[in-house]
Amino acid sequence: MTSEFWAASSVSRGKVAKVDDSGDGQLIDFKGYTGESFSKVLRAQPHGLSSHPPADAVGIFLRHGSSDRLTAIGFETSGRPRSIPAGTAVLYDDKGNTIFSKGADGVQVRAVQGGFEVKASSGNVLIEAEAGTVTLKRDGMTVTVSDTRVDLGGPAGHRVLTEGGPSDKVFAIL
Repeated sequence: MTSEFWAASSVSRGKVAKVDDSGDGQLIDFKGYTGESFSKVLRAQPHGLSSHPPADAVGIFLRHGSSDRLTAIGFETSGRPRSIPAGTAVLYDDKGNTIFSKGADGVQVRAVQGGFEVKASSGNVLIEAEAGTVTLKRDGMTVTVSDTRVDLGGPAGHRVLTEGGPSDKVFAIL
């Protein structure tokens, strides 16, 4: 190998122009330095995670020696969560929706746009809390499940009447 090979290898920044996510590997078209544009460049992604960067996302690309081979890496938008604590991770999109693994503080799922959906093709959907409460809210309605009771509509409700008489565990606001 000659020194020219290594001199030609470099790392540069670019902006996404177009993404083709239909094949075995994701291919992007992007613009580099003034006047540079590249087509169908493989974008490296880790196993178990796939993303589709929007137009104008900024990332880096590697030039492989003096050849025309390139590899694209990253490509972030200005909405990337910042200043996250060491040891934590966040999965995010360009609308502000996040799944945040917050270390000792647990996991937070936040839907800024759109909804939140849990699907199971068969079996059960289980939400379990070792301690504390589980609260579901929608349009002013609240259902709270604690270790000792279920509150429908909010706390401080009245006992729900069952066939066996007033419940000691289920309460509802009239």
